[in-house]
Amino acid sequence: MLRDNQSLDEIADSAKLSVTQIRTRIPFALLSPTIQKAILNGTQPPDLTADKIARTRLPIDWQEQEKLLGFEA
Repeated sequence: MLRDNQSLDEIADSAKLSVTQIRTRIPFALLSPTIQKAILNGTQPPDLTADKIARTRLPIDWQEQEKLLGFEA
């Protein structure tokens, strides 16, 4: 919906959620595939929580995200 230039207000209305709820979930859609796969497999770092992801200003670069969130090899 963001790619179709819909505003957060429009997305929230469509999903019957608040703009705040939408805004806090956007980072999850932009996580690197490595992080997503680890979460789905349950192999993410123990301190990686949904709250931590939501509160962290994540870089766009996936390798930087991985380093920031504890996936550094």
